[in-house]
Amino acid sequence: MEQNIEPKTATSEALQYQIEGPIGEGGYGTVYKAKQFSTGQTVALKKLKAREDIDEATKAK
Repeated sequence: MEQNIEPKTATSEALQYQIEGPIGEGGYGTVYKAKQFSTGQTVALKKLKAREDIDEATKAK
């Protein structure tokens, strides 16, 4: 089952979720398990690293 998910920008969007903890980390950021306040749905949120914090090996991929 594939869903079309539109990426959202942080700030006010992030206030709609309760972060429950990290799921994993990669070259571009960290993924967190979170719960959306309005629906109670469990979701995954990705916090991207700042461009200058991405290492050269990851950029080369």
